[in-house]
Amino acid sequence: MKKLLIAAAMVVFAGLAFAFETEEFTPSGSLSKYTRTDYTIVSKFGTTYRSASVKFVHNFDAAGRETECLGYNSKDTLIDKITYSYKSDGKLEASVFTNAEGKKIWRTTVEYDASGRISSESEFDEDDKLSGKTIYEYNDKDVAKGKDVKVTESYYNGDGKLLARTISTKDKQGKITEADRYYGDGNLDQRMVYTYQDNKLAQIEYIEIDGKAHSRCVYRYDTKGFLSEIQVYNSNNVLYQREIYKVDANGNPTTISTYAVSEKFGGTVSELQTQSGFSYTYR
Repeated sequence: MKKLLIAAAMVVFAGLAFAFETEEFTPSGSLSKYTRTDYTIVSKFGTTYRSASVKFVHNFDAAGRETECLGYNSKDTLIDKITYSYKSDGKLEASVFTNAEGKKIWRTTVEYDASGRISSESEFDEDDKLSGKTIYEYNDKDVAKGKDVKVTESYYNGDGKLLARTISTKDKQGKITEADRYYGDGNLDQRMVYTYQDNKLAQIEYIEIDGKAHSRCVYRYDTKGFLSEIQVYNSNNVLYQREIYKVDANGNPTTISTYAVSEKFGGTVSELQTQSGFSYTYR
């Protein structure tokens, strides 16, 4: 639901100074903190320059749970903050998003079913009025027979209107094999098909409603099994984007660089589009 909430917030607060980290990332190892810095890339007279645009600082407690995420602008001034709280069993209970002055912008709460799985997530605005809710349903009655599990995520606005729905299929190891995303009216938006090799994600194919693949992402790993690159191909199977990962000894990225790949000047050219740098404080 995090991505949905961020997307909604970006629409609501368009033009205002808020920082949103649009990619979820769970680092490996025992951490007390990690920092992600996103850079703006500018090319002048054949030379590429980068400048810090926004920074996110994630803090963790001794149990490895994230306690807060602080967003800073290019001048290293605090923009906003997300604070996380947990239930006695260690599961996430709520998160609160505040601006630099500490004013609440929104908060979320999480509920679980008897087996400990998330059953719903609710978002409330600054006045504590319900603004959105995601309800999870698990069709796993045949799991004991070795059949796949279907997980349905239904996204509603505060008035209870269905906005979108995603139906995912997971194998008995818990890996997603297919995810079908629908509009609120029930029409298919996109189908994503996942394939694995050596128990690692190898490819995601994005299929449109006409049944044709419009793009696919290919995942590559280094000799230690850490993610090293994501290649994106269009419907004609032409490579048009590369995301290159440099990682530390724990497999956590230290740099993620995204390049646009195209045919220019009689050859293949890779142009740096975005870059993020990471630093970690291990316990």
